[in-house]
Amino acid sequence: SSAASDVYKRQDQLKVKVNQLKAKLEASIKIIKNARQEVALGRQLEAGEKQKFRSGASDFFVVNLREMNTFDARLRQIEALFTYQETIAKYRELLMDYKL
Repeated sequence: SSAASDVYKRQDQLKVKVNQLKAKLEASIKIIKNARQEVALGRQLEAGEKQKFRSGASDFFVVNLREMNTFDARLRQIEALFTYQETIAKYRELLMDYKL
């Protein structure tokens, strides 16, 4: 019947959308982990460069570059966290839209 086919169609659509969101969540988690590592390494390099600068073995330009790299890594981390939260919100919205 038409009603039964509509139900199956909606279930198929839901499965596809849930799988898409799941893939996006998994990718976001990997990006967040990588971004955390990148921030940690950036901070280490920045601290090391500042130490070199204090001992006279570096210059302000290189210290500034390290600081900018750390900032960029932190920004990527924040963007990845935002994407993750946005995907969670879309998942919750999807569950509310589809009454099973």
